[in-house]
Amino acid sequence: AQVYTCMRTVLAVDVDSNIYSSGTEGAQWTPGGTGLPNALPQGFAAIGDTLFLAMGDNGVYRSTDQGLNWTSANNGIPMPLTICELTSCGPNLFARFTGGSLATNLLVSADRGGSWTARSLTGISLGYRNLKHIEAFGSRLFGGAGTSNVFYSDAFGTSPWTGGAST
Repeated sequence: AQVYTCMRTVLAVDVDSNIYSSGTEGAQWTPGGTGLPNALPQGFAAIGDTLFLAMGDNGVYRSTDQGLNWTSANNGIPMPLTICELTSCGPNLFARFTGGSLATNLLVSADRGGSWTARSLTGISLGYRNLKHIEAFGSRLFGGAGTSNVFYSDAFGTSPWTGGAST
């Protein structure tokens, strides 16, 4: 099973893609996942009480009721893309993807998944513009590229990228 946590909610996904939600730290579970496609989530993020799941080829889904009901949050995502990772950084939601023909593999939403735009990778040299992992810490968004390079963007992921230091 996959387990995701956010504030007061714990989500568990079993091997059959069934989602269960707990607002009691796992003491009680409620079946959820209404509105989700039949696929395993690839990633999870949250902004406040709004939960997000990366659903691979099906894009991003959003829940505002602790994971019971989900709606598509793909406005502006140029499908077909495979959304493989999500992270939130302050008010912004970032989605890393594979496929497509964009000059970046990172999307950003400033309105909780209401709309998406391609996030520039300005500051990252061309050979490293295929991010392998994204993660937020404080107001800084980190991206791993290549085999051992780390880049970061300040101001909740909106400033030009810097870094490239090898780990």
